[in-house]
Amino acid sequence: MNSLVNKEGMAGQVQMIYIDPPYGIKYGSNFQPFVGKRDVKDRADADLTQEPEMIKAFRDTWELGIHSYLTYLRDRLLLARELLSDSGSVFVQISDENLHHTKEILDEVFGVTNSVSVITVRKTGAVSSPDARLNSLATIGDFILWYAKNKKEIKYKQLFLDKFDNGSAESQYRLQDEVGAYQSVTIESNGYADKFHYPVFIGGREFRPASTRHWSTTENGIYRAEKAGRVLVTPGKLRFKKYLEDFPVSLLQISGQT
Repeated sequence: MNSLVNKEGMAGQVQMIYIDPPYGIKYGSNFQPFVGKRDVKDRADADLTQEPEMIKAFRDTWELGIHSYLTYLRDRLLLARELLSDSGSVFVQISDENLHHTKEILDEVFGVTNSVSVITVRKTGAVSSPDARLNSLATIGDFILWYAKNKKEIKYKQLFLDKFDNGSAESQYRLQDEVGAYQSVTIESNGYADKFHYPVFIGGREFRPASTRHWSTTENGIYRAEKAGRVLVTPGKLRFKKYLEDFPVSLLQISGQT
């Protein structure tokens, strides 16, 4: 990465960087000198090869344990930030073991305000087993920390799924009329708002939201919907016809938090 900045002149020109670093210094994933043995412990000489050069390299690189690891990660994130354009993003994949430390380093390098999301990724392989003595839960996922060079300028294109492909069409749009499949949805929102608590007259009847709710649209909007055949009159309430063809796709959902 350093050569990309200093030799290739790519500083400020990269749109996305994805980093999948070692998850820590137990080396189950990034340091495996013996085939078939994955339970290598931090700084345990018995788990290293007997080559003096290898032992020295291990001790020199990770002499300060977690502090050496975080310094290693911070150096790479500083270079990543220099490479990114103002609208660019960095994604760092990590396990739960050092998730909090990694987020602290990213907060330091990119700034807390440029944290975009913490995305949960379900593992496709075997899950890690819980410690039977602790009666704990198995780990079934890793995490991707998404940070922006400048959150106000990030580029993001929303992905969609066809509602017929993901099964939501059959489960949500069960009603049918001459226009097509539809679902019945409320025209009310939670909370009292005087401006949107007006009476509506349809079919010779008066309708109002409950005292703790309000209409989700203007009075003119409800009458326009009624004229277009979109309003359903149910016992004591008005509802809206939402047709499948209005929006035949759904947002691709990810497990994440901002």
